[in-house]
Amino acid sequence: MMRKLLYLVVIFGILFFTPACSIIQSGNKESFAEGRYFIKEKGKQNVFINMQEDTVEVYYMNKKKEVVSPKPEKIYPQYSKKQLAGTKLYISSFDVDFLTLVLKLRPATSGMEAQMNTNLNGVLYFGRRVDAYSLKYQSNPLKDYNRQIKHYGFSMGGFVGLGGSTIGPNTTNNQLSYEYDGVILNKGIAAIIAIDNFTLGFSLGFDTLLDKNKNLWIYQNKPNIGLAVGMNLN
Repeated sequence: MMRKLLYLVVIFGILFFTPACSIIQSGNKESFAEGRYFIKEKGKQNVFINMQEDTVEVYYMNKKKEVVSPKPEKIYPQYSKKQLAGTKLYISSFDVDFLTLVLKLRPATSGMEAQMNTNLNGVLYFGRRVDAYSLKYQSNPLKDYNRQIKHYGFSMGGFVGLGGSTIGPNTTNNQLSYEYDGVILNKGIAAIIAIDNFTLGFSLGFDTLLDKNKNLWIYQNKPNIGLAVGMNLN
């Protein structure tokens, strides 16, 4: 019964977030697009990026994030050969992800050896994220410049969600004579690293069994280390 309930929750989450995911595919954080960024030039400098088919226009902004000049300060690739070696632009944002904790390492406790669990766990993650875009142009034999953009991001925050875990004699100090899949509440903190379209997260979590046997479970509110994969929702 508990396993069916968990599957229903996961299926509902997938159906609920599917419309958002279709939007993410065309405008996700891996894509370099028109908007506000900042560069590290004599400190933090806000800029507005105007994207053209073959060029990138950079407009400087004041502390109120207002454009200070009607003309771009820099235009790539025409700006200068010195700048063609590479320029980095950054953007800071609030991050909302749907994560799946694919692995959990539970330390040894109550006579039980350290465990590597692969039960289904789905959580919502909220954090602060910084994305960096490395802008570079390379010339071809026709002296045309081809734009190359590399992306990486880093985020830290907290998560909460539902998961499953096997509850039985081995995980209750033999206080239960039967075994079943219990529904647990996942909560904790995580760090997410993104490189282009590849995203990987590491978590420190604490699980809470939600049924009547919570006081028997040897992992109740004990820390675990997890490996997470996910999809950005905003």
